[in-house]
Amino acid sequence: MTRRITTCRLWLALGGLLIVLLLLAGCEETEESSSLTPTPTPIVTVTVEASPTSTPMPTPTPTPTLEPTEEATPVVTPMGPDLGALQQLAAPDAKNASIREFELNDETFAELAYDLQQRVASPAFGSYGGVMDTDRQYLEVYRWVDGSWERAFSLYEFLPAIYPLEELGPVVDNKPQTATAIIGAGLTPVQSEAEIGDVLVLETSVMAGPEGWQHPAPTITALVWENGEFHIAYSEEFSVRGGMVWVRSEGEYIELAVDAYLATDPMCCPSGWEMLRLAPTELGDLWPEERCVGPEHHYCLDE
Repeated sequence: MTRRITTCRLWLALGGLLIVLLLLAGCEETEESSSLTPTPTPIVTVTVEASPTSTPMPTPTPTPTLEPTEEATPVVTPMGPDLGALQQLAAPDAKNASIREFELNDETFAELAYDLQQRVASPAFGSYGGVMDTDRQYLEVYRWVDGSWERAFSLYEFLPAIYPLEELGPVVDNKPQTATAIIGAGLTPVQSEAEIGDVLVLETSVMAGPEGWQHPAPTITALVWENGEFHIAYSEEFSVRGGMVWVRSEGEYIELAVDAYLATDPMCCPSGWEMLRLAPTELGDLWPEERCVGPEHHYCLDE
């Protein structure tokens, strides 16, 4: 009985030992399997290509060239009357040229005056008459139209309208000839409130001419601008050696004064004034409505 118990105990011990060995063997296998290095998974790189779009690529900015380019000269249009261009209308050999701008009825005009040395024949030169070189005065008026000057008045074109041929001498194609008289002339624009409008007053005198030394009394002519040309509204030749003193607008009238003799004056030296009041008429001209003679600087109208 005792032997069986001992034997059983021996087997139990062997069995326990076997179990312990088996457990130890399992633990080593687990440790070996856990210590194995895992096989790395290969990394696959995928390249994704961008799909084309319809947006256009920006146009590259061209590089500016450094080569010089030729620029066109700008054309400058004058904003107002060009007086410099007016002086070029005088004769190339003109002397003492002068330009004066003025207004007539809200239109722009300009006076161009100059002298030319020319040959003149008259009985006044020498004992039996003769020929001499002297300065002849030229006087022109231009009107500013559409950016350029148009001639509206020429002295020698106009003179045959107020002087007889025997006093003036020949004028051919609106130009003076050798036998044409020497004329002194001046222009005065007058701003008028009268129905006739603004007036351009021309003063002329005939000096050496076909009849010799002619009396240098003034001829006063009032011009009005109408329908694209000047018309004579009034013209009178005075008998007194001298000239026009003043001319002005007074309400509906044009008034002027010229040199005049008083009763005690010597023939050389007039000391009085003759005054005229010019009134507009229904025909569009001017008529001397009143005149008087008195001492200079003395206003004798309405007395």
